[in-house]
Amino acid sequence: MNGIHSKNAYNATWFYKTVSDRDVGPQEYAIEYGKNLGHTLFFARQEGKANYWCYGSYASLEDFSQALGTNNAHFYEIITEHVYPRFYMDIDGETDCLDDILDIVCSGFQEEFGIAVTKDDFGISTANGVSDFGGKKNIMKYSAHVICNKPEVVFKSKNDILNFVTKYHHSGVDKRVYTKNRLLKTIHQSKCGNERIQTPLSGGYAEHLVTYLSFVPDPEKLLEMKTETKTKQGKTVSKLETLKDVTELVDCLSDERADDELAWMSVGWCLHNIHGLSDTDALNLWIEFSKRSDKFTEG
Repeated sequence: MNGIHSKNAYNATWFYKTVSDRDVGPQEYAIEYGKNLGHTLFFARQEGKANYWCYGSYASLEDFSQALGTNNAHFYEIITEHVYPRFYMDIDGETDCLDDILDIVCSGFQEEFGIAVTKDDFGISTANGVSDFGGKKNIMKYSAHVICNKPEVVFKSKNDILNFVTKYHHSGVDKRVYTKNRLLKTIHQSKCGNERIQTPLSGGYAEHLVTYLSFVPDPEKLLEMKTETKTKQGKTVSKLETLKDVTELVDCLSDERADDELAWMSVGWCLHNIHGLSDTDALNLWIEFSKRSDKFTEG
């Protein structure tokens, strides 16, 4: 299968690659394989070392819960493109800004959609602890995943969620989690080599999976955001879609570009000069791209 292999673990079939060719896509293969079987939940798993990934799927929440339990096997939910997502956020910072962000979001839902949302409507898990963050080493990092469990709060797409958190902005929200097939660490899990477990404040998997819905949503009632535009030299440019599009393009670049100093610098300059992309977003994308190289060090 063009360098893609499979194996069984945790009552699922997992796909992985054994070559460094970026044209080989075990994640995409696993998603299509699962969709053909009628599966609804898709996951990535780190195994052995941080840069070794495999991908699989489950037919139901019950199958997944029984297979994993609360074992830490470094599972991440794949937020696929073919589902309607619940509202979710990945929050990171040097200060605990969770309450401030929830205040902004709850006000936003009332203002934008006329939906009353309270803090009790969110499944919240945290992974606070000492870590390298923002170019600094061994600092206290506050990290939380937030998922809204209110039935009325299901969006048409991840891009609509990105547009919402861009309009109701807080710097502690990581916008990179709204791009194609992004991963979100599952509760009771940690990154390989990291002791910070994603711990739920309450609830179980049903309250903490973005793509799990216990009902079939009405397409007419899905939440959408209008995309704001700005004009430059007579051309309309979508600022809210820029981050998503650029991130997907960077994801297509080969790992070798991160190893070659000239190519690495060229990527950085290109990101810096993209109209509509903030300096902060450009820097964060460059840092994530740089992490593909074994030469990468924080700071």
